[in-house]
Amino acid sequence: MTFTRTYEVVDEAVAAGYFPPRHPVTITAIEELATGVVRMAFKDPYIAEHARPAQFVNLFTHDEMMLMPRPFGVSEVVGDEVSVIFAVVGKGTANLAAKHVGDNVDVLGPLGMRPFQIKNKAHYVLVAGGLGVPPLICAAQKLHDAGESKVTAVFGYRDEKFADEIVAPYVDSLLSIDNEHGNVVTLLDGYRVADLRAAADDEGRGRMGRQAWPRLPVEHGAAYGLRLRHLRAVHHRHRGWQTQGLLRWPGFLS
Repeated sequence: MTFTRTYEVVDEAVAAGYFPPRHPVTITAIEELATGVVRMAFKDPYIAEHARPAQFVNLFTHDEMMLMPRPFGVSEVVGDEVSVIFAVVGKGTANLAAKHVGDNVDVLGPLGMRPFQIKNKAHYVLVAGGLGVPPLICAAQKLHDAGESKVTAVFGYRDEKFADEIVAPYVDSLLSIDNEHGNVVTLLDGYRVADLRAAADDEGRGRMGRQAWPRLPVEHGAAYGLRLRHLRAVHHRHRGWQTQGLLRWPGFLS
């Protein structure tokens, strides 16, 4: 299979009413944020305009022995520049991490059918651990740009807090922790009662106290965004408690 390596392919596809195919982009920045954790930025006006929080892009190496793409959540959009953050865990990600500014990489996206629903004015608590953090940076950025909601980030890391400095400008409050001191549930246990109740009022206290979300695909540390009403699923997974409404969690209300 042959791919046309021209920027015009995106404009041609959009003009014809089609989703842009795989195409080359130029790397504008690449840096190691922590040991084995890399941030890569590239210029792509189409992805920058259309990417929504929780969507991802596929990056392709030019190694003919590695045909499968590497999917990474969009972590930040600045103008026409899109950035992703990934861990170097194999040959494919090592190949991408070895790229330099000015190099080309093939991209396909934005992909993902269930972007975060962040249109309503509310207090959003964004919870993630490890490589689940980057997509929530994008969510925080979009909420900040809208300027209508309060945003609290609760992030857990293995050791180095690689995303705190990036997300800080987009949030009203930032809580983070590394494995030496606990995990995100440790932070949630210490969340201030007043802050929680204020956030609950934004979402509708009665509705949150009764509604159950046991089937949401929430995984601690996965690249999935957690709005305030989703926190019960994470807490239940780690504590093994019976399913309860958020406002009745003993750890939050004591």
